[in-house]
Amino acid sequence: EQAFFINNVRPILSMSCFRCHGDSTANGNFNMPTTDNVILYQNSKARVTPRVPADSLLLKKGKGDNHRGGAILSPAQQVTISDWINMIQ
Repeated sequence: EQAFFINNVRPILSMSCFRCHGDSTANGNFNMPTTDNVILYQNSKARVTPRVPADSLLLKKGKGDNHRGGAILSPAQQVTISDWINMIQ
């Protein structure tokens, strides 16, 4: 599950989220470190409800729910993040 995150979810976050939530910006009290995969993984995992993508803040924000700007994820990107959330124990 962590390898799936690094290989599939991290590129989505990098492309869509780091601009506002990267190392030096951290908008919305959510930091996504751009260089430390372990901390990025842990911070992202803290924003999800394991096996319940619909209740997961990370996915809700990516879909544009209560999001104050930035990128809205494509349907394919949303599926990738949902797949990862469904893997979390």
